[in-house]
Amino acid sequence: DDNNAIIGIQENVDTNNGPDLRLRKSRANAIVQDGDLLGSILSLGHDGSSFEFSAGIQFRADGTPASEDMPGDLRLLTRPAGSTTLSEDNHVRLIIKNDGNVGIGTIDPDRKLHVFDDSGSSPVRIEGLTSSAASDVVVVDSNGDLFYNSTLTNQDLFETVSTSSVGGGVSNGASCVASS
Repeated sequence: DDNNAIIGIQENVDTNNGPDLRLRKSRANAIVQDGDLLGSILSLGHDGSSFEFSAGIQFRADGTPASEDMPGDLRLLTRPAGSTTLSEDNHVRLIIKNDGNVGIGTIDPDRKLHVFDDSGSSPVRIEGLTSSAASDVVVVDSNGDLFYNSTLTNQDLFETVSTSSVGGGVSNGASCVASS
C-alpha cells in the first residue's frame, strides 16, 4: 500500500460482527436537540496555500430525541467548483431522513425518492433499461410524481395518455415513456 497515513480498525473475533467507528455527541451530558450535528467525516485537499474542505458525510439528529430514541439523518455534501466554502446547509447533495425518505437536491424529501433540480434541465436520466413488453410505462403526473404502469399497451415513446384511469391518481394528459 502506497498510503502514508492510514487509520485502521481491525477485529479478529470469530463472530459475524465487525468493528465500529462511533461518533458520540451530547450537550454537556444532556440530550441533543433536533438538527444537532452528531458527527462528520470531512475531506480536505491542499490548494497550494492551505487545506480546503472538499466533501463530507454528516450525521444529524432528525426529530425529537427521547429516552432510547435517537432519530437521525445522513447527509452527503460536496463543494462545487468556484465556491469558497463547503456549506453544511447549501451543499447537501443527498440526504436519507429518519423515515427512510431519500432526497437529492432537497433536504426535506416527502417521498421515498424525491429529486429536485431548479437548473432548468431534466433532473433524472435512466439509461440502459431493457424491456420485453411494450406495456412497460413510466408515468409522471402534474405534481412530478413518477408511477410505473403496466396496464397500457401499444404506447409510443412520449405519447400522451388520454384516460384518467392511469395508475396512482394520474390525471388526463399525463406524459408517458414506453418501451417499444
